[in-house]
Amino acid sequence: MHDTIATAIYRQTLRHAVSHAMFCAHSGRILDVRTAVLVTATAPDSEPSRTVLHHAVYDKIAERLSAAAEEAGTALEVIDGRTL
Repeated sequence: MHDTIATAIYRQTLRHAVSHAMFCAHSGRILDVRTAVLVTATAPDSEPSRTVLHHAVYDKIAERLSAAAEEAGTALEVIDGRTL
């Protein structure tokens, strides 16, 4: 049951972010909640920073993004519509 609730919360969070952004922050492509990716980065002692990406953009930068976040000590939360 916990998974079901968590999945529903992630789905609604992503839906909210996509409905507000409408377009990918980097490519300008229109977003689809079923395939969009919400990335939230939280650096120590700072507010979270969120961006919604087209899945193709995220796939290209995911490894570099994770490496850069780890190096900077920044926590990443990724909600990928393809896995919900």
